[in-house]
Amino acid sequence: MDRARLFVPSLLLLASGVACSGGGGGGGGGGGPNLPPPTVTVFLSDSPADDLLSLVTPIEALVLWRQGGGDSGNLLETTVPVDLVALRDTNLPIAQATVPPGIYNAASLTLPFGGIAARAEAGFPVTVNSFGGPVSNFFEPISIANGQEVALQLELDLTRQLTSSGGGLFLVPRTLGFALPAGARVAEFDAVVTAETASQGIFRADLVPQDSGTALGSIQVEVEGTDLLVGADGQLLPSTGAFFSALSVGSRVAVRGTWQAAGFVDATSARIETGSGVTVEITGPILAVDPFNTILALQVGSIESGAAIADPVLDSFGNPAAILLDFDASTTFFLEDPPATASSLDLRVGQRVRARFVTFAGFPLRVDSVSIERLEADFEGTITDTAGLPSSLVVTLDADDPHVLGLLVSGPLQVDLSAVGTPTLLLRGSPPLNLGTSSADSDLLVGQRVTIRGVSVPAGIAATGLEVHPGRVATGTVTFVNAGAETFDCMFAGPDPTDPFGGTTASPSTVQVQTSSPAFLLLGTNDTPITMAGMASAFLNPPPGQSLRADFQGVGSQTAGTLRAFDVRLRYQ
Repeated sequence: MDRARLFVPSLLLLASGVACSGGGGGGGGGGGPNLPPPTVTVFLSDSPADDLLSLVTPIEALVLWRQGGGDSGNLLETTVPVDLVALRDTNLPIAQATVPPGIYNAASLTLPFGGIAARAEAGFPVTVNSFGGPVSNFFEPISIANGQEVALQLELDLTRQLTSSGGGLFLVPRTLGFALPAGARVAEFDAVVTAETASQGIFRADLVPQDSGTALGSIQVEVEGTDLLVGADGQLLPSTGAFFSALSVGSRVAVRGTWQAAGFVDATSARIETGSGVTVEITGPILAVDPFNTILALQVGSIESGAAIADPVLDSFGNPAAILLDFDASTTFFLEDPPATASSLDLRVGQRVRARFVTFAGFPLRVDSVSIERLEADFEGTITDTAGLPSSLVVTLDADDPHVLGLLVSGPLQVDLSAVGTPTLLLRGSPPLNLGTSSADSDLLVGQRVTIRGVSVPAGIAATGLEVHPGRVATGTVTFVNAGAETFDCMFAGPDPTDPFGGTTASPSTVQVQTSSPAFLLLGTNDTPITMAGMASAFLNPPPGQSLRADFQGVGSQTAGTLRAFDVRLRYQ
């Protein structure tokens, strides 16, 4: 951020320099009679620990609720299709609107009963239904005053909210709300330019999703010479001057970057779409690349745009789990993280890519542009041996991992951890995990599910990152609470076999749970944050005939019968 720090949107000039406001409950925040009403930009994200390749749902309504009564009304003028699985580690802007000043403490998303397209990790369609729009509390109330421009993140948790129902899945869209911090990553979004200031490297654009003509709000974007700037012909633009020469009011652009406190996106990449001729975009992981480097097999994750063109063609192919794509020297390749140009030699099995097509017909399909999410591939599986810690471990990949589906791997793999650094747990707010000095004092346990980022080598995987999927108990019964020690005892039928904690936890079992993140103790159907003392009171004072139930996520430990929880949701039942 250099020029970005000097730029002040006109809204903020009117607000006499008032910037983004975060949590805290005080006041109702009128902000003064001569200031404009506050503007809220709403971003959607998803907890990353889910087991689908894609889940595309229309969002029919988005409502913010005020403390003490009242709401914002529906902030969406049209339904917004979103692939929730693709939002891992990123935030997608889905609305921007003015709202009445006040203290907001909840939100609701409304999804249709049907019309939700999902694919399992093996690439096959899965039936998902939903209904309604339950109201969910924010983590902290957010005070919004006149003159302010506030960014709000609504986070879904598909691990909890997807349940089995009649041979398919059922989704209840509950969210947690947070003030989005400056520097947060923003997923790729589509917009139409409404104004540009080339001298400052800034343009304003309406948020208009592909296949839609309705704006969801307006956003400021800054581009710099170090960003990945791509013209409508798919070729790299060498400077911001060249980018703005090719840009005009009415141009459609695709942008990704980071959110800034002044109320705009600092782009890391910007691609001009108008005039590109692109009619279809499909995302998914690579299953194979042929030895002559001219064809790749792409697992169909989601159709980002051009579904009206792509669906009939895919139906004529029998709605396959994967498609063959043909490319040559004229095909352009880009790397998204970090932004850079790439080539077909950078393609690897397991990479997630965005394929763009001018025409979508024939077999194999001709691809015109490929954006690679990152150079390293992701390997997903279960730890089966930790004897080599801290320098290595053994992982058996899942049957639906692209390396297994692509017939590249058929057995356990040795994982070199020398370049990993600190493993992470896929849960908001949890601390880094400990590699330890040996398997006896490590947080990594046999039985844990993991995602390893790295590259294939003859000896197995050279890892650059390691993420542990949290174990989960969905229907435990609390039998004791020790608020002083921040622990509780829980009886349950056993962890979900698809979400194991690792270690030696028995099934059925009563375990002691250490709540390492009390801030994520949430009680009731609206997920009200409470303390350990509040949990003890809830345990001792249940409604007649009911008991306190716990749904928690975390990791196992070296001590049998002991778990560490970083996210606890409590209900009476």
